[in-house]
Amino acid sequence: MSSEAAHLHCRFYREQFPEIDQCVVALVKQVTDVAAYVSLCEYDDMEGMVQLSELSKRRIRSIPKLIKVGRYDTFMVLRVDKEKGYIDLSKKRVSREDADALDEKYSKAKTVQSIMRHIASTHGLPLEEVCSKISWPLYDMFGHAYDGLAKLVGDNADLSIIGKLDITPEMRETLLNVVTRRMAPHQLRVKAKVEVSCSDYEGIEAIQRALIAGRTVANDNSQVGDDESLKATTTVKLIAPPQYYIVTTCSLRDVGFERIGACIEAIKESIEKEGGTFALKQAPELVGLDEEELAKQKREEEEEE
Repeated sequence: MSSEAAHLHCRFYREQFPEIDQCVVALVKQVTDVAAYVSLCEYDDMEGMVQLSELSKRRIRSIPKLIKVGRYDTFMVLRVDKEKGYIDLSKKRVSREDADALDEKYSKAKTVQSIMRHIASTHGLPLEEVCSKISWPLYDMFGHAYDGLAKLVGDNADLSIIGKLDITPEMRETLLNVVTRRMAPHQLRVKAKVEVSCSDYEGIEAIQRALIAGRTVANDNSQVGDDESLKATTTVKLIAPPQYYIVTTCSLRDVGFERIGACIEAIKESIEKEGGTFALKQAPELVGLDEEELAKQKREEEEEE
């Protein structure tokens, strides 16, 4: 690695080593007859070792199906020797819940590190110095630096956060510019298709009441306060009787699925109470950004890295 490239490499967090029982993301570098060797992505590619006995709780029939060179995977830290720099890991002890939680944390951490790298490159500073002045203090303040940076954008931006960071006015300007580009909320859509029918005398009114009940529940933002990222808007659109599309627009994937799920449940409960029938014809799915928007985001990320 050239000196310039090394200048722009650094661990994600203030802590030099991960904690025991912590889950980490690692890139598989080598697999031997007794162990696999990986580099810990969040800890400046520090090497870790996974004994083959720690790959699976079941009998191992095919190692390549469990671990493969060039693949990113989630591991749990078993032992850390800080003096020798040894880290022992396990794959079999990672639960699906652990892996899902780490996926979100790591995705946010990569975004943060990309922003730090852009600032370091722009101002000719070592990445570690930039992290020590910006991202690491934000991790201390907010639990995750991403959440701190997110508060710098939007209608309710809290710019007092920047005043707590030991950075120059020039770095502040760069930070605000890149965070505004990278972290401005992107609207996502979650979509489902349902059938709602009622053959009773007041069937049409019953259907209308059910759809209104669903929209009312899904559009209730009273519990999220001023956090714009937790708000969502749900609409119900007629395709052709008795089929309807339900579309939730939101900033966060989990919020979208939660709201559309609440809408579906409210419609089902209401129409069945009125003697009607309900059927979910298309389960909720994420409707992604269009290709042009995705390409734009990718170009911006590549430029900043």
